[in-house]
Amino acid sequence: MLKKETRKIEVESENQEALLFDFLTKILFYQDAENLVFHSVKVEKIVQKEGKWKLAAKLQGEEFNPKKHAEGTHIKAITYHYMEIEKAKGSYRIKVLVDI
Repeated sequence: MLKKETRKIEVESENQEALLFDFLTKILFYQDAENLVFHSVKVEKIVQKEGKWKLAAKLQGEEFNPKKHAEGTHIKAITYHYMEIEKAKGSYRIKVLVDI
């Protein structure tokens, strides 16, 4: 049985795009450095205060196991290229292009 892992992420950035970039980069760091895959990501808060954006989230997952998890294309990096964040009808639509 695989050990369940929890990670908390807190990022602070100058705008929404940088916040999204920094958040996804932290998730990618855990994948690469600790060989973790996440099944649950709960964003606990996103606030704008004093010209900065802050995000706090809780991730739950486990160590990657090829017997349990399907291997796909490995993401090397998050990019700003074609990044879009649009608010519509009380929710957000996000587009992110990644390097593979």
